[in-house]
Amino acid sequence: MTTRHSLLWKALIALGCAMLCHLPLRADDVAQAGRTIVAKYQESLVTLSITLKIHTSMNGEQNTDDEKSEAIGTVINPSGLIVASLATADPAEALAGMGRDHEEMKITTEIVNLIIRTADGKEMPGKIVLRDKDLDLVFIRPLKKPAAPLAALDMKAGIVPGLLDEMAIIYRLGNIASHAVCITVDRLQAVVQKPRTFYVPGIAAMSTRLGAPVFALDGHPIGILLLRTAPESKSGMSSSSGGIGEANMLYIVLPAADILDAAKDAPEVSAVKDAPPVKDTPPVKK
Repeated sequence: MTTRHSLLWKALIALGCAMLCHLPLRADDVAQAGRTIVAKYQESLVTLSITLKIHTSMNGEQNTDDEKSEAIGTVINPSGLIVASLATADPAEALAGMGRDHEEMKITTEIVNLIIRTADGKEMPGKIVLRDKDLDLVFIRPLKKPAAPLAALDMKAGIVPGLLDEMAIIYRLGNIASHAVCITVDRLQAVVQKPRTFYVPGIAAMSTRLGAPVFALDGHPIGILLLRTAPESKSGMSSSSGGIGEANMLYIVLPAADILDAAKDAPEVSAVKDAPPVKDTPPVKK
């Protein structure tokens, strides 16, 4: 082997070793960033235990069933204001939003009990104080002011991510896993700007839970993972929009700034007598 070839092989070997050494370091960087995010924000994640009465009416026949479910929420104010996905807190709203509440069958729901379970296992009764159908948002407050301020995620620190930026989604598993905190790292696949701005995560987000907060790897919040729905067309055809199955549904991340803006209209519990107000947020004109 000539001296030239020998030097070339040595250079290639050195380059390969450098690349191999770099890979675990990069993986370790992401892992450490994820652990830091979980340690800092996991206390702001709560579990919502919801008891529903589901009223169904079809062809003149009426039926009522009780159903218990769990959802996750994020405390965004130390006073106890919680944001969650309306699709998980009240499924009937999601069905209506997709145009599946046809004339022959009507579905309505009534929340008869809502319990907020904090990270340390404490439970407190809660109440929905505002719904926003267009944004898939629901805001919840404890019936009684907490004795001490709750750990909260500061949405004012939110940032605007870039295409293909990495982001961490943290959430709580269900009762079968003792509500342990879970984290998934994904990349931002698309930025939609009309009729309003939202971010489309990758397929990894679909293995998480709606209502989960989403962060940049530096720990700044990006927004909340929610469900965007579109009414069916009169022809009954659904668009090929990269949504879930055949339905016009898409997992999105609503920006932190929009969460804060919607939260301004969330009233105190004392101002909500019976059913909480419903806010239909009009599209933002660009």
